[in-house]
Amino acid sequence: MSRWHIAGRSLRALEAITDGLPAGKAPEFDTRGPTERLRSITLPASDKDSHVDFCVATGAWPIAAFWSAHAFLAMAGVLSGGGGGWLLWLAAGLFGVLRQTSNVMRINQHRVLVREGLAGRAERKIELHQISSIWVQQGATGRALNIGRVGMQLINGEVVWGPVIGHPTRAKRAIAVAVSRRTASN
Repeated sequence: MSRWHIAGRSLRALEAITDGLPAGKAPEFDTRGPTERLRSITLPASDKDSHVDFCVATGAWPIAAFWSAHAFLAMAGVLSGGGGGWLLWLAAGLFGVLRQTSNVMRINQHRVLVREGLAGRAERKIELHQISSIWVQQGATGRALNIGRVGMQLINGEVVWGPVIGHPTRAKRAIAVAVSRRTASN
């Protein structure tokens, strides 16, 4: 293996560590639970009259705060005369902050843009007409801190996981409203 291949694999491993929340498989689609089948969504009267058709959900601030504290403690170790181990901690902390602040999910009237990775390295645009179901993945800690992932199942059966973001239920609701408006206008 070349050095670049090993470095790329190590970078992906570090990205997975600093991501904050593992993505799971798609939930079972039944009549109960957090999954919404988008074709059957009807808008309440208050949503029909609103002109909010754009939502931006960014990275999870609690995870970024954790990595900031991590970097701050490592910087204190470096300034007190620590060696290379503290520098490695500092680099991991700064990498974690950059990773979390790069996570973005944009919802507009045409598509969902999912951007994640180091400095938004991985980007995917999903047209609204391709989305058939959406759900939010949150554990107990995620519900308490209001962070989680938005999962989307496309019409072709593919499952797309968004990055860890703050206010994932708001993003889910924005996607549902955007898809409903799109199908109502067609």
